[in-house]
Amino acid sequence: MGLCCSKQKKTPKNDIEAPEASVGLLNEKDAKKKVDDVDPEHVKFEPFEQRGVLHIEDKTSLVGMAILGPNIYVLSMNPSTLSIYKKEEPFEKIDEVNLKEINTPWDMVASPKFQCLYVTDGSTNNIFKIAIPSNEVKSWLGDISYPHTLSITDPDEHVLVVKNGKPSTLELYDHEAQPVNRIELPDKIEYPKHAVRTSAGNFFISGKTKGEESWRVFEVSAEGKIQRETTESLAECYHLATTAEGTVTVADCWKNRILVFGPELKQSHELKVETQWPRRMQYLNSEKLMYVLTGEKPKEETGIKNEEKSDGEKAIAEKVEDRGKAIGAVCVYGIRETAKP
Repeated sequence: MGLCCSKQKKTPKNDIEAPEASVGLLNEKDAKKKVDDVDPEHVKFEPFEQRGVLHIEDKTSLVGMAILGPNIYVLSMNPSTLSIYKKEEPFEKIDEVNLKEINTPWDMVASPKFQCLYVTDGSTNNIFKIAIPSNEVKSWLGDISYPHTLSITDPDEHVLVVKNGKPSTLELYDHEAQPVNRIELPDKIEYPKHAVRTSAGNFFISGKTKGEESWRVFEVSAEGKIQRETTESLAECYHLATTAEGTVTVADCWKNRILVFGPELKQSHELKVETQWPRRMQYLNSEKLMYVLTGEKPKEETGIKNEEKSDGEKAIAEKVEDRGKAIGAVCVYGIRETAKP
């Protein structure tokens, strides 16, 4: 493990990937801007800078990452394992757990209040609960569906589940797997990928815009009404994370970057990642640190029906079929204190 990554410049293309934006901060010219190029006079939030990198070169299919207490937990499939590292450099590996109960791990979130991890199984449509530090695995909730992504709300620490369908929904559950709320999403949000709840009680959702070849981030009220959306067209975006200041970060997977939007979803700040395909993120408000999981998924059967996968996820397998191992990383970013508005 080291503290730097080499850049991978190839970006998979797919049928539903958004075209390059011709206006705004996300066009080809602006996509090349570095963190240091942003004019603080026009930034309403503080940008990030990279603080360290945990390289992971011994696991296939890195699919989930969560921070809990002093540790980083990394989820992989084939075989299903949970690798545990110290979250301080040099990121010492301290344990590895065989998750034989989980056929196809797909996403993971941490609950500090209840000292556990929640892991989705993409082939059985279940959520499993892993107690920390005992690492005991129990089935927690069934009948979920694609995209099998999760987030934890603050401060009540309900589990937020995205379900694709007609209509697509957001579903909230308490720590005993009892339903708390169910929100139907507007038809305009097609193929929602991930959702997080804001401090104001609204939701940021990444998804494809119906009738368009573009992906955006939407802010939706607790009643399921769209309040605002990003004007920039994104590639297929994966996970989101929010900060206490109201900003939202987006894993713009196929363009190998993290985008940071202000509270109104109008201004963006870009972070280039040094390995391919940022997929999962977690922001720690108490430490002002953001952790980003990047990596490749080998061409192997995941157990998820092929028609349920997005074109982007199919493209991953096609691009890395010649690799036997996933070379991924957990990148750590902190607030750049010298660049204030």
